Amino acid sequence: MNQDLRHGTSTPNSLLVSVREFILLTAIACGVAATLITEILSVFSLITSGWLWACWSLGLLLFIGCVLRFRKSRRLRVRASSFSPPFPAILLMSGLVLIVALTGVTAFVSPPNNFDSMTYHMSRVVHWSQDRNVSFYPTHILRQLYMNPWAEFAVMQFQVLSGGDRFANFVQWLSMIGCLIGVSLLSKQLGGDLQSQLFAAVFAATLPMGILQASSTQTDYALAFWIVCFVYFLIPAVTQAQIVWPYVFAAGFSLGLAALTKGTAYIFVSPFLAWIGYLLLKASRAKSWKPALVVTAACLILNIGHYTRNFNLFGFPLGPRVENRFTNDVFSPSAILSNLSRNVALHLGTPSLRVNVGIDDAMRKLHRSLNIDINDPRTTWPRAKFQVPELSLHEDTAGNLLHLSLIFGAIFLFFKSKEIGSSHALLSYLTALLSGFLLFCALLKWQPWNSRLQLPLFVLASPFVAAVLCKRLNEKLVFAIAFALLLSALPWVLFNSSRPLTGNPSIWNRTRFDQYFRNNPKLRDAYLGSAYFLKSNKCSQIGLNMGSNDWEYPFWPLLKTGTNETIRIEHVHVENESGLMSILPSFSRFSPCAIISRRADQVEELATEKGTYTKKWASIPISVFVREAPSGVP
Repeated sequence: MNQDLRHGTSTPNSLLVSVREFILLTAIACGVAATLITEILSVFSLITSGWLWACWSLGLLLFIGCVLRFRKSRRLRVRASSFSPPFPAILLMSGLVLIVALTGVTAFVSPPNNFDSMTYHMSRVVHWSQDRNVSFYPTHILRQLYMNPWAEFAVMQFQVLSGGDRFANFVQWLSMIGCLIGVSLLSKQLGGDLQSQLFAAVFAATLPMGILQASSTQTDYALAFWIVCFVYFLIPAVTQAQIVWPYVFAAGFSLGLAALTKGTAYIFVSPFLAWIGYLLLKASRAKSWKPALVVTAACLILNIGHYTRNFNLFGFPLGPRVENRFTNDVFSPSAILSNLSRNVALHLGTPSLRVNVGIDDAMRKLHRSLNIDINDPRTTWPRAKFQVPELSLHEDTAGNLLHLSLIFGAIFLFFKSKEIGSSHALLSYLTALLSGFLLFCALLKWQPWNSRLQLPLFVLASPFVAAVLCKRLNEKLVFAIAFALLLSALPWVLFNSSRPLTGNPSIWNRTRFDQYFRNNPKLRDAYLGSAYFLKSNKCSQIGLNMGSNDWEYPFWPLLKTGTNETIRIEHVHVENESGLMSILPSFSRFSPCAIISRRADQVEELATEKGTYTKKWASIPISVFVREAPSGVP
C-alpha cells in the first residue's frame, strides 16, 4: 500500500466522509441518474417535462431515503469540518467566490454561442427534445450523432424542464465548482494542508481556458470533473487495508461518465488506471479482479446505449471510422516530439508580438532539426497552420501561460528536493499526469484548438503544483502567487471574447438573439431574415439542407419564438450514413413546406420526392425554398 497517500477512516460496515466528499458523491449520483433517466425515457419516447419532473422527484426521494437510512444505521457518517481560516485564506476564498459568481452570471445571462454549440452541441439537444428520445436521426452534421453525449443529456434536461436554453451553460459552470472541490480533496489526499488545498483550488479556478469554458456548452470542464472524481475515489478505494466498495462504485461510475462525456477521457485516464491497477495488484492480487469488474461494469452500464447506437449505424461503438481525422497517421519519435512542442506552444502566447515571433522562430528551427514539416499533414489537423497564438480571450484558443510556468517550476522543485522527491504518491501522480499528456501528443493530431482539449490535464495538475509549492516555498510567497493568480484571472472573467461581462458590446447591452451570433456576426441578418420570412408564411414544417459544419442551432430559437404553432425541423436530402434513418416512419412522413438551404446559392429550384421547391427568399449564405402547390390547388 502506498503509505504517503492520505485518506479517511473507513471500515467494511461504515463509511466516514467529509462534506466535500459527500458533495462529490451526490454529483456522481446525479450524473448517473441523468444518464439512466435519459436512456430509459428515450426507449419509450417519453422525454417530456412531466416525465422528467416525475423521475427526478422520485429519484430525490429515494436518495434522501437512502441517506437517512444509512445514517441511522451508521453505515454512512458525514464529518462536518470546523476551522477558523486565517485572514489570507479568507481573502483567497473571497477571490474564488468572486470568480465563480461572475462566471455564473455570465453563464446565466448569455446564451450558448460558441462554434461547436451552434453546429452540434445544442443542435442535438433540440432534436432530442423534439423527438422525445435520443435515437439517431438524419443529419448532415454527423457529430450530432456519434460524439459522446453526456453533457448534452444534462443540457437537454435543463432545456426541457425550463422551456429554453437559459441554463444550458450551467453544466460546465457546475463542473467548474465540482473541480474546485475535487482538486482540494486530491491535494489533501496527496498530503496537503489547508494552504495546499486552497492553493489547488485557486490554481484550477484561475485557468484562463477554464474560466472561459465555465460559461459555455463545451464539454472539457465536465470531463475534467468526472476524471477528478474518478482519480480521487479510486485511490483510497484500493489503497486502504480493505477495499472500500462505495468508493469503487463511485470511481467506476465517474469513469463511465467521463467516457460518456468526451473521447479524450480514454487518453487521460489510462495512465491513472495503470497506476491504480498496479497498486491494486500489489495490495491484493487474489481479489484485484473484483474492483476491476465493478469499475468496468459501471462504465459499460452508462455507455452501452451510446455504444449500441453508434454500432448499429456505423458498425463501430465509437462512431464512423472514416470520420476519424483526429488521430495521427504516424507515430515516430520526431512526430511525437513535434506534437509535444506545438501543444506546449499553444500556451506560450504573450501580449508581446516580438516575444511571440521569437518563440515561433524557435519552434520552426526545432522542426528543421527534427527534419519534419511543422505542418506535417500526418500529425496536423487538415488545413491547420502552426503559429504561436497571441494572448487570447477566446475559449477556443486561450492559453494558460502562468499556470504552465508554475507546473514547470513545480516539477523542477520536485526533483531538486530530496524530501519531496521521495514521495512515491507525488511521483506516481506526476508520472500519470505527464503520461496522459504524452499519450495525447502521440495519438491526436495537433490543431490550433488543442489548448481547449488540454483543460482536464491542467485541472489535474493543480494538486501536484499545490503540494510542491506549499512544501518548498514559504507561506507568504505561496499566498503572493495565489493572489497574483486571482488578479491575473480578471481579464478572462470580465472580457470573454464570446460573452463579455463588461465593455461595449457586452452581454448586458445586446439581445439574446444578437448574442447567438457573437462569434459569427455576418450570419445574423440572414438567419433572422429567413426565420421572419418563414414565420410570416406560417410554415411550421421546415427542412434543413446544410453542410457538415454549418450553424444549425440559431434557427430553432428564432423559428420557435413568438409563435403558438408546433414547429418541426428536420434535415432533408441527407447523403451520409444517417440518411438511412429517413426511411423510418417518423421521418418518412415528414413533408416540409419549406427548405432552408446553405448549399444552393446558384439554384432556383429543388426537386425532391416530396415535390418541387422554388427559391422565394435569399440572403447569403441562406436560401429558402418553398414547396409549390400541386396543379389545380390554390
